[in-house]
Amino acid sequence: IIPVYNTEKYVRGTVFSVLKQSYNPLEVFLIVDASPDGSFNVCRNLSEEYDNIFLYSHERNRGLSAARNTGLEHANGKYVLFLDSDDTLLEDVIPNMVEIMENSNADAVYPKKYVRTYQNDSRPVVKSYFSDDDFSEVPINFAAKVMIEKCCAWGATAFLYRRETLERNGLRFTEGITAEDIVFNLSFLKCAEKIAFYDGAAESKLKRKNSITVSYNDNFTDNIFFIYNTAIKFLKDTGYGDKEVKNKSSSLLCRSITVYVVNIMSDMNSGKSFRQKAAEAKKLFKDTTVKKAFTAKLSAPYFEKRTYRLFFRIMYLLVRLHMYNSACFTAAVASKRRRR
Repeated sequence: IIPVYNTEKYVRGTVFSVLKQSYNPLEVFLIVDASPDGSFNVCRNLSEEYDNIFLYSHERNRGLSAARNTGLEHANGKYVLFLDSDDTLLEDVIPNMVEIMENSNADAVYPKKYVRTYQNDSRPVVKSYFSDDDFSEVPINFAAKVMIEKCCAWGATAFLYRRETLERNGLRFTEGITAEDIVFNLSFLKCAEKIAFYDGAAESKLKRKNSITVSYNDNFTDNIFFIYNTAIKFLKDTGYGDKEVKNKSSSLLCRSITVYVVNIMSDMNSGKSFRQKAAEAKKLFKDTTVKKAFTAKLSAPYFEKRTYRLFFRIMYLLVRLHMYNSACFTAAVASKRRRR
């Protein structure tokens, strides 16, 4: 299932990375979400050229969640895989993950790694979603430890899901929010009985300038607290005690706030002075819920790079000590040092 929006230059390569998989039978669903560029024409040509490519379009832009949900409404296969229309699957990922799924009788297969490529930079970088030590084939344990406490593996792309599990539990993406993947995954893992692990990279993710993941969103605060409250509900519903609920959910909130403050203090938040940006950040730091989270006993969120882990520890200490000006300055410096 491939939602398409403003990716006229990339979607054909994305589709061919799927068609090249040796697994059969395979269906490709392209959902053009009222894209203003020439994406629809590219997708229409692909659907006319290949019998196993199916094209659907939205008359108005409804967002990534709605596009994926449209794909789910039409999907017929035993397994479902979501892919962004500017990313590509690596060679024979689908047959490899299907084999793991069938041998383990799992409800989903999660790859450990992915390949990150940057626009105007030909050097790919292999990255890990999570560490081997944190993986658990028990879905609620994986969700609590990896997705909530360690704040990683939030995405839904290039993960292989058993469609029967999705349909039996009526699972769909929540529309109207930005970080829809983590909410979907928590709902899925609450229903799943077993998950499996693919020891390799499944996709190459392209980090483009002005894509959702690298653009500043001044309304993201509401999404952060929505995810935080969703995580608390998940932990309570799955039997975690009050202390674990507080510590794990606080880890998620602190990590989310820290990363968002880097975006606030960055050049992406254009047209504002340092003082104006700092005022936004300090308003977040002084929020009652955020202040309580930064006083909790945290498990350090997962960052692959040691410099990122050090940055989080510094930010955590500064905010905990109410040294907000120093935290804003540190976040501004960190925003300059990011590769993109």
